Amino acid sequence: YLLIRACILLLTPGFVLGQGTAIFAHNDYLKTEPLHAAYRLQVEFVEVDIFLVGDQLLVGHTQQELKPGRTLDSLYLIPLQLYVNQHHGNIYADTTQSLALVIDLKTGGNTVTVLLETLHKFKDLVNARNLRFILSGSVPDRSRWSTFPDYLHI
Repeated sequence: YLLIRACILLLTPGFVLGQGTAIFAHNDYLKTEPLHAAYRLQVEFVEVDIFLVGDQLLVGHTQQELKPGRTLDSLYLIPLQLYVNQHHGNIYADTTQSLALVIDLKTGGNTVTVLLETLHKFKDLVNARNLRFILSGSVPDRSRWSTFPDYLHI
């Protein structure tokens, strides 16, 4: 879907990359290469759905799709860490380009707490100059938002 959408946008009269049009990789984890294909296209938004199962953040759109080992860390955070390190604190070589990882929370409860603990282990990511983390889905009550770190957006 991402490739088709990118091709449609590129063939649309008046469409020029870099002029305010953002590409959104929806359900990116369903792709053959989660994150990497979207990254090569320099998308601005990559969406990932997560479920808290035990103490792990598993990736999938439904509980039936969840598989051990398909974690937020392995599919997204570790590869993003490599890109940020490769580009000296930036997500892309082009320092004007940004990326937002849209994390759709499919479970409530302690999901945000475990997510924050997980992100805390990736200091280079949360300090990257042009990488944002946006929460959607089962977000906590608005009264808690002010307690979240600045790198987490709702």
